[in-house]
Amino acid sequence: MRCAASPKDPRLSSYPAEVVLDDAGSAFTLRMEGAERRTVSIPYADIVKAVAEFATTAKAAPGASRPEKHYWFYFERKSASYPGRFSLELGESGAELLAKVRPLLDSRLEVFEFPLAEELLSLSSLSDLAVNYSVHVLRPGPPLPAAEKDRALVVVVCPAVAGARKQPINLDANGRVVAVNEPGTYSFENLDPGEYTILSQAENARSFPVKLEAGHVYYFFQDVLAGGERTSVSMHSKELALFEMSGAAYSDWRRVRY
Repeated sequence: MRCAASPKDPRLSSYPAEVVLDDAGSAFTLRMEGAERRTVSIPYADIVKAVAEFATTAKAAPGASRPEKHYWFYFERKSASYPGRFSLELGESGAELLAKVRPLLDSRLEVFEFPLAEELLSLSSLSDLAVNYSVHVLRPGPPLPAAEKDRALVVVVCPAVAGARKQPINLDANGRVVAVNEPGTYSFENLDPGEYTILSQAENARSFPVKLEAGHVYYFFQDVLAGGERTSVSMHSKELALFEMSGAAYSDWRRVRY
């Protein structure tokens, strides 16, 4: 679970949490672990907007019987109770939560399907590595520009994760670095429309193909993996991306050596 660190601190924090579904269909409960040990009961009637996203690999990994699937959920509440906005990231169990909330939330729920990144076996094919860049953090950052009518706006967020090392993480589009973040920052870039391989690179790299259309805005996360030195890339809805950006700083990135 991710939510603001406190009612007065917009920076997002992650908490292990148990989601308990109410079979009566009136509410669900979040049991947040960690120092807070907080239990929050959220009536379904209190949800004004919800977004469910799922991503699936194109094929099963070696030794697996089926493709890998991940789920993300974003919720906004109408009450002033903390947390007013929060997100959940789940594995295969996200299917159960989606099946449960879909009929209960009805028109308040939007569902998106996105590609899931796959590991690049070798970095030897990459010509521009993360060590060539640095990140200068700006807070507050500039507002997002509107998408240009003949180009696509790419917004890249690197969610802050406890214990993650402050290292540059490249976002590469067809072999060209178009954004560099570190955990807790965001950046954006306009790109020509077309077919792209979008790749996030730190001490490893993961990528997936995507088609960018002129006049559209696309939102990507550079996900920090376990250990804080590895990365992945995922595509998301505007709602989830803006939620992550609400607690992030702007990355004023630049090349540091040639």
